[in-house]
Amino acid sequence: MPSKILLALALVVVAFLSLIFFYSLKRLKRLNVLLQALGLKRRRFLLSNRFVEVLKGEKIFFEIMGESLSISLPFKFPLGFTVKKKEYLKGFEDLFGIVKTGDAELDSRLVLISNDQKAAEGLFQNESMREILKKICNQRVNLLELDGKNLRLLVSLKGEGDPTQLKDHLSNLLGLKKLLMNESYLSPSVSRVNRIGLYLLYGIPISLGILGILATVWMNHLAKSDFSPLEYKNVILVTFWIFLPIIPVYLYISYRITRKEPSGYTKFSISLCILAAWFVLSFLPIQALNGFFDKSEGKAEDFLVIDKYLRVKSRSYVFTLLKKGEKPKENFLLKKLVKSFPDADPFAFRLKVKQDEYFKAEPNVTIARLVLRDGALGIKWIESYTLYSREPKHDDCHVVGYRLYKEGDLNGAIREYTACLEEKGKDPLLYYNRGVAYRKKGEYENAINDFEKAIDLKPDMFEAYKNIDYILFQKKEWSRIVAYWDRYVKEKPYDPEGYFERAGAYYHWGKEREAIDDATKACKLGKKEACSWLKKRL
Repeated sequence: MPSKILLALALVVVAFLSLIFFYSLKRLKRLNVLLQALGLKRRRFLLSNRFVEVLKGEKIFFEIMGESLSISLPFKFPLGFTVKKKEYLKGFEDLFGIVKTGDAELDSRLVLISNDQKAAEGLFQNESMREILKKICNQRVNLLELDGKNLRLLVSLKGEGDPTQLKDHLSNLLGLKKLLMNESYLSPSVSRVNRIGLYLLYGIPISLGILGILATVWMNHLAKSDFSPLEYKNVILVTFWIFLPIIPVYLYISYRITRKEPSGYTKFSISLCILAAWFVLSFLPIQALNGFFDKSEGKAEDFLVIDKYLRVKSRSYVFTLLKKGEKPKENFLLKKLVKSFPDADPFAFRLKVKQDEYFKAEPNVTIARLVLRDGALGIKWIESYTLYSREPKHDDCHVVGYRLYKEGDLNGAIREYTACLEEKGKDPLLYYNRGVAYRKKGEYENAINDFEKAIDLKPDMFEAYKNIDYILFQKKEWSRIVAYWDRYVKEKPYDPEGYFERAGAYYHWGKEREAIDDATKACKLGKKEACSWLKKRL
């Protein structure tokens, strides 16, 4: 068995390496077509995506970037510009200085963006500049850019148009550099860009982010507290409100500074990424502030464990809690936002616990007593917690019914559960317990009806599905069993138990392929029995 797995893995690795090899050969073939068109020697191997060629004493740098070839010529120049096809214009890029060349044919198919519109118009309305622009910007060229340090062409490896159109492109690129070096073409208004503003634009938020991390470590060390907020959404909201006045100011300053820079739109995009990172890093000091400044005595509050789930990737054990006596407050927008996480209740609190605590706890039975503190900015945080099982009252009908069931008085247990339902109303646990009594008595239809009512009230009640499975298994009604497990899996898509139980039903039904698929999913989600079952079958 292990040899088959090793063979399969070896085949997968070989197939993957073969794909990479053939893709590299295909890309090398396309590259050589361009190199020959540019008048350069073919390359037999491509050990690196970067290489250098020398033409007329000038070093020209080449780099393969995805499906494009970047050709760069080092050239420092105060004026920056970007020339691209109109269909490649990005959102907001037109705010960074659209320039008209005065040539109808050029302006109809190309967009020219510059950090100094007036100077660029004076430069590109020169007949020689326009002629060389027409020669360079053909169908195979996606971009011509001068970013203040390099004069760069971006040529498509598999673009439209005849590659022979690139025959004189390197000479034209050198000619463009020579033209730009002629000061008579450059307006006197163009001055060297002051980079201090750009350095501050990038440097200040990065420095503040690093200081925030250091402050977080320092405050947590002095407070000697393991901070954990009760509701993370409150931390997010507080961070957002603190950041709200900063965001438009930073974006405005960013636009004003980068607008004057060569390749301003690219530099503006970098500032957006820095702003997003700064916002995320701000969560840390806000959490630390709560634990550091709160010196009050913690207040104990009881929460009921209503669900528990295992985060498979991080191997962390989580309880979903609800304050005793309260109902979850649903929020339509929040429900939409968290629909990708069906096994986590978005309207309750979450508590990460130890492995042994996770397996001992029972939903709707275990109580989590949290010691809470009222931190800064209205955020409550958890100082510590203890777990215990709630003690039912002696006259609680749950307890009375269960005692009668254990004593073998099934009719008495059913009467007690029925009376309890009439008194307390719909309760999934009561329906479930009465269903168990009916099943034990042999009244299978009544039992299934009660289990279905329990599932309607609590669609993820695993034990109710198990009991229905047990009853229908006696009747060999495999399709009905699968239908019930389909419903459970839809409710709890990350619970391996549902897939494993459905795999068993498929297997007894004679659908081995479906059984193996479900057992594989259960195994991946951490069900060891499913892994053992698969080893015997494969």
